[in-house]
Amino acid sequence: MITIKLNGLFILLSHENQNISNSKIERGKIDLRNSVWEVSHMYITANRDRWLNVTIATLILLIIIALLKYDSYALVYWDAHLQTHLAAQGTTLFNKLFSALANPIMGGIYAVALWFFLWGFKHKLIATWVLGTYFIGQLWFVVLRWWVARPRPAAHSATLTSASFPSHHFFTVVLLCYLVWIAVFPWITENWHRWLLTILMIALCLLVALARIRMNAAFPIDMVGTLLLTYIWGQVAQAIYLNWFARLQNLTIFRHSDFN
Repeated sequence: MITIKLNGLFILLSHENQNISNSKIERGKIDLRNSVWEVSHMYITANRDRWLNVTIATLILLIIIALLKYDSYALVYWDAHLQTHLAAQGTTLFNKLFSALANPIMGGIYAVALWFFLWGFKHKLIATWVLGTYFIGQLWFVVLRWWVARPRPAAHSATLTSASFPSHHFFTVVLLCYLVWIAVFPWITENWHRWLLTILMIALCLLVALARIRMNAAFPIDMVGTLLLTYIWGQVAQAIYLNWFARLQNLTIFRHSDFN
């Protein structure tokens, strides 16, 4: 069994001809006529540095939370200063549009739609993982926001009574883009399609973050903390998929689903 990367995709190649040397593989000179190949797309790959990266991201997030809870003058001052300069005078149509697109309730609808799409194409395991990752991630978000309990900017709308850190709208859109990247990207074969979708998702996340800041609903540092939270939960969810979801293939409902 050989794993190679072709057009940005990780592909598993199993062959019957055992006379293929490593040098030929490295040079890409493999005679497919003399071998029987099985190609499968990989959703999630093992990463030996995963837990190191999670530890580092968690430490940075905890440092930011500690500075906020103890009212660090430097952080609070510059965060409020930057937010004031970015905030708009009044709520524009631009801000309303992108804020509405990233509404957490709408995010739940998007996640269910993605699950339905993947399930319909027999990708049942990754579909279940997508749904679980989104809604469990929302629960973790609520717990963290309750714990930090950071007040919103002074000029925020009176209808906003929840805390500012992390940003719920930004967390929703970043998590959804991450799920699309994991579950949908392996099936996009054209490089320019992948680049286009990547650019659109990055632009969407940036526009949502800017909209929430301009609406006085969040501070810039809230966006940084949200990115860290999404990364941490995403890495944990990937590890859960690799370690536990393979066992679900024994269940009748997942019997004909691909795994990785």
